[in-house]
Amino acid sequence: QRAFEKRFERVRDVYHGLLHMALGHRKIFVVSFLGFVGVSFLLVPFLGRNFFPSVDTGQILIHVRTQVGTRVEETANKLADIQKVIRQVIPSDKIETMADNIGMPISGINLTYNNTGVIGPQDGDIQIKLKEDHKPTEEYIRELREKLPHEFPGVSFAFLPADIVSQILNFGSPAPIDIQVRGANTAGNFKYAGDLLRRIKLIPGVADARIQQSPNNPSFEVNVDRTRAQYVGLTARDVTNSMVVNLAGSSQVAPTFFLDPNNGVSYSIVMQTPQYQIDSLNKLEALPISSAGIATAPMLGGIADIKRSSSSAVVSQYDIQTMVQIFATPQGRDLGA
Repeated sequence: QRAFEKRFERVRDVYHGLLHMALGHRKIFVVSFLGFVGVSFLLVPFLGRNFFPSVDTGQILIHVRTQVGTRVEETANKLADIQKVIRQVIPSDKIETMADNIGMPISGINLTYNNTGVIGPQDGDIQIKLKEDHKPTEEYIRELREKLPHEFPGVSFAFLPADIVSQILNFGSPAPIDIQVRGANTAGNFKYAGDLLRRIKLIPGVADARIQQSPNNPSFEVNVDRTRAQYVGLTARDVTNSMVVNLAGSSQVAPTFFLDPNNGVSYSIVMQTPQYQIDSLNKLEALPISSAGIATAPMLGGIADIKRSSSSAVVSQYDIQTMVQIFATPQGRDLGA
């Protein structure tokens, strides 16, 4: 207690001396103080304009998107090659953990907590945790932004906020810059968004500019001939139900559950044709269409025409209008600059 009082007395004596000197030379003090305040305004151009100061947490989150429609196993192979290039940029002894999540989660609950912009099997996220003695994370990100697109043409990369503070400030968006193009004309929305994206990429300090939605998802268009279907006693509903059961499982058409008497747990039973049995357009046309009251199930190709087409990989709407989003991230400059 005495030691604290002695230190406090010394501090008070020093303050008393400075105050006495300032009061004794008031003009000099006022001019010096105003001059210091004026000189401090020279630091204004160097002040940051972010909502919250950036913090180096040693975490990197990379969102990878291959060509829309890529199978999940091919996406996994691509991400494995990408991880090899990442280890060329970031030494292995500086990486604590590296993990990836590929494709869509099975449960909708998992997708609810995901804010990286995953829309299909062509998407994947790479999470990297660096060790404590690493060099600035921003330098690694800047180098990866330059190298990865050159090594993997046709693949888009986006470096998302990895720490919880940045994710909260983005309000759940995959990027701090979110531009929305809304309108009833979907094709016109994509055209306008594409033109706007090219102009945004020319702005200095903008990185990872991309369009979230895509209208180029490979698909098959099945046109059912109702006249031919009626001849064999089928309706469009019968065709839809049979296709759903064979291609997506019976859980949507006829949910079935099994209650285990041993543990009291209810299990969902789903019936579906193995994917390897429907691996070509000919086998899809040979898909049997069943219905009550029909002894012999006709084939899909006999009552419908199938052609290759493209569709939206994900449909986003705002106020019932189709929406196309452009995401971007600042690099080398603050968000408010």
